[in-house]
Amino acid sequence: AEMPLSLSVPVLVVDSAREALADAARYYYRDPSRAVSVVGITGTNGKTTTAHLVAAVLEAAGRKHLRLGTTGNWLVDREVHASFTTPFPLELQQLLARALELGAEDAVMEVSSHALDQGRVRPLRYRAIALTSFSQDHLDYHPTMADYLAAKCRLADEYFDPLGIAVAPLEQGEAAQTFLATARRRGSDRAWGCSRVDDPKAAIAVVERHAGAGTHAKVRTPAGTLELRSPLVGAFNLDNLLVTIGLALGLDVP
Repeated sequence: AEMPLSLSVPVLVVDSAREALADAARYYYRDPSRAVSVVGITGTNGKTTTAHLVAAVLEAAGRKHLRLGTTGNWLVDREVHASFTTPFPLELQQLLARALELGAEDAVMEVSSHALDQGRVRPLRYRAIALTSFSQDHLDYHPTMADYLAAKCRLADEYFDPLGIAVAPLEQGEAAQTFLATARRRGSDRAWGCSRVDDPKAAIAVVERHAGAGTHAKVRTPAGTLELRSPLVGAFNLDNLLVTIGLALGLDVP
């Protein structure tokens, strides 16, 4: 396209205004994500619960953090309104910069397939990532289920620091295997499957269930066996809890 030459301001022509905005926002706010450990959680269901669980672990460990997601954003010491599950680049970089000013060490984000498809999280690099679940949704946006899964796997393919960890419940079948394989292809040697049963293929697995209210189990992890106790119930919440363990280990939480 021809550009008007009579403008009195500088003109920068880019291939993608969306990508350029993300890069400009990053530089304007002095690349705040370099100074915090960023966790990205994708999945059809379980993103919000898992983000809150990881945030609760960080709070218990005494680590100031930013949490971004569907039900609201936690900005180190207070809850603020969230317009989208995953903010657009300008707001995202602004929130990261503000959290860093307030002393945040970690950021926990829900990352939607829409955000991944639209490059909203460009140019972040996630230290820990997870796929919580995968089932039919958003086919008004994604042409097919394969496209939907491919969008989610972009978290592992394009935005993942291969020195970090990736985790997904093996009960999610091919979707989990594809997500973990993508992380391994990126160079990760810590792409961990988790399982509700003592599956030898799982790095994080329930080896013993105890009766009683809520969830009480003995869990094998790469950092040793631990006792899991939670008031949450249901197989899907056990998945969320096991994923949380993996993400917390990825953040070096003791």
